[in-house]
Amino acid sequence: MKLSDNTLTILKNFAGINNSILVKQGDKLRTISVAKNILAEAIVDEQFPRDFAVYDLNQFLNGLSLHQDPNLDFTEDAYITIEEGKRRVKYFYADPQVIIAPPDKEINLPTKEVCFQLESTSLEKLVKAAAVYQLPTYARMARHC
Repeated sequence: MKLSDNTLTILKNFAGINNSILVKQGDKLRTISVAKNILAEAIVDEQFPRDFAVYDLNQFLNGLSLHQDPNLDFTEDAYITIEEGKRRVKYFYADPQVIIAPPDKEINLPTKEVCFQLESTSLEKLVKAAAVYQLPTYARMARHC
């Protein structure tokens, strides 16, 4: 299996929420923050053939970046084989019990009360400012007119 650029981007974003992930069989990726106050979910193009856990998602992604076009082989029970040409790397699964994973039940959110668009440059500035001031969450105070 090859991971699309979109899936790699989603996984990089998920690593910012929780550095570990429990991937379930299928095309849905989900994560939850350690504090359990942020939940993210995405549908990806790939169909993962099995459940597996990654303890250090950034390390896993950095390992994938060492390859130009890696293929992931999930046939072994204990590890993923990352293949490219003659190179093979075994990336061992983590114990799912040590991963903070989102609950299995679906979360039904209320209907949309507010919709907005945020330009990527504004979001990048916001994320940079939050990092400078070491702020883990963002909030906007609404002013009444």
